[in-house]
Amino acid sequence: MHNYYHILGVTPNATLDQIKKAYRKKAMVLHPDINKADDAHEQFILLNEAYEYLLKTQGTHTNHYKRAQQQAQRQAEYQKEWEQKEREQARERAKAYAQMKYEAYLNSDIYKTTEALNLILDLFGLVFLLLFVFGIPVFTFLEHGIIGLAISAIIILPTAPIWFRLLIRFFVILNFKGIVDFKHSTIRSKMMKIMLFLILNIIILFAITLNTLIELKYIIAVYSVFITCGIIISRFFKSRYYKYLIKFGFAPFAINLLFLINYFIASNPTYETYWYSYSYHDPSPILPKITLENNRYDKYTGIRLIFDGEKIIGHGKITYLIKDGCLGFRVVKQTIIE
Repeated sequence: MHNYYHILGVTPNATLDQIKKAYRKKAMVLHPDINKADDAHEQFILLNEAYEYLLKTQGTHTNHYKRAQQQAQRQAEYQKEWEQKEREQARERAKAYAQMKYEAYLNSDIYKTTEALNLILDLFGLVFLLLFVFGIPVFTFLEHGIIGLAISAIIILPTAPIWFRLLIRFFVILNFKGIVDFKHSTIRSKMMKIMLFLILNIIILFAITLNTLIELKYIIAVYSVFITCGIIISRFFKSRYYKYLIKFGFAPFAINLLFLINYFIASNPTYETYWYSYSYHDPSPILPKITLENNRYDKYTGIRLIFDGEKIIGHGKITYLIKDGCLGFRVVKQTIIE
């Protein structure tokens, strides 16, 4: 017979209240809705089995000696009955508890659709990760030489703890049989959330933050402060998932959210047109940077970065649509190269 005290996490002298509290605490952890272990159902069944057995055999008297006598008597009387029929009935009830939420869900269209979408996202994530880790260095080296390779390393190396963990998980856990039957989710959705958060933050940085009229050094300082706060807060969490999510997801997104609000709630549009210059003889960096006449906006590097270097060839003027953001920072809403 199983060690029911060990399963429930109580001592032989535990009271009924202690048994009930221990059961409630363990049930919240071991229920198959939460417990993702392969033997989650069996763990939950054993937990209920132990609970029913101890519930019916433990003494209730407060005197330890009398309670021990009472408990021994109860166990002796109940043991035979338990082995004959009650144990199987308890397991059947526990199985019903464990399967209650899953049977209808597993046969539903939404479950099958979700599994298919999970697989598609997993494969997309694998392709994106390979492009991020290997594609960017190769492309930047071919286009811009050693300078491009160095800049790509600056982008990729700081995020190594995330993408290396993801890469290992993809190749170890990826179940190609699932491509055919959509029965298993190949990668935990938790890691996908972290990756999507990281991608979202990068997009906001280049599309919104760099188009805000704030000096680059202050932008770097603000991001550093928020990420540092995220690292400090993450130390209070035991789960690695929450640690990574806070450091690489919530912390940068908190400052990105302020930039988003300032960008989209803006007013007083004005157009400003300037002649610009660009050195065509220097080795082409990844993001060409123009210089405006009279060194206008010289401190704001972001709005002078051109993502498509071909656009500036053969042109000489650039027009900015600038608005006043609701948080007091001006933003560039549109750039027109003439």
